[in-house]
Amino acid sequence: MNRQTVKKIMALLLVAVMALGVSPVSAFAEETATAVEPAVTLADFEGTYTNLFPAFREEKYDALWEEKLAEYCEVAAEDVPAVKDAFLSVYEADFHGEEAQKKFEEDPSYFLFDCKMANGVEYMTFDGDTISGTDAEGNEVFSHTYEYFDAMKQDYGPMTEVYMDGVPEEYWPLFYIYVSDGPDDEFKYFAFAGDTPAETYHMEFRYGSDPEALCEYFAGPYGFWMASTIYRDCDDEMMENCIDLFVSENADSIKGIAADLK
Repeated sequence: MNRQTVKKIMALLLVAVMALGVSPVSAFAEETATAVEPAVTLADFEGTYTNLFPAFREEKYDALWEEKLAEYCEVAAEDVPAVKDAFLSVYEADFHGEEAQKKFEEDPSYFLFDCKMANGVEYMTFDGDTISGTDAEGNEVFSHTYEYFDAMKQDYGPMTEVYMDGVPEEYWPLFYIYVSDGPDDEFKYFAFAGDTPAETYHMEFRYGSDPEALCEYFAGPYGFWMASTIYRDCDDEMMENCIDLFVSENADSIKGIAADLK
């Protein structure tokens, strides 16, 4: 896959998600001052989630990928495994943060994202105003109560002109920040994109101890990271809808991959 193809794929990823921005942060509850009402609430996420991209790769969905790649991208059946693998791999980096930033500084064509949940979380549960996470064995990693803090614009840093070229700052996409009443750990703040299971069949978010750092897409401890998840018990209809959306929105990039692999 050539560098231009990778860039096109990541451009679509970054446009598809909502965006973070920098805002002064204080404490929980009465000290939080919201300037923008949230477009998504914790109630929109009720349920338990698992990582999206490993779910995409489950063998039982191979026929769906073949169908959707043929429908939207005219990929022949014999080419589906290679095209699907090349495309999904862009979202499956094994690291983010400083290591990814270093690679980006050494080679500006580097655009691989880590889209799995971080800090030992395999499953994330939303129950009322409580968010909790467990590892693969079911051991609790964290459990905090959250409250809406503010909406924040994303900091694209050196890539602002690439992704927001011609877009007035007041129209940049937002992330909706929630803050916990728990310790100042790596689950203190959650930043949610506008995706909800009801509308886009999955969700995208970040979490950490520093909301200003969460706003930096290509720098700091959260650079090149966006957790992407789907219901742990999603049915075949939801997965089909999610794959359909993912392929249709990224059809041009997938066609580019297919051409490069010829």
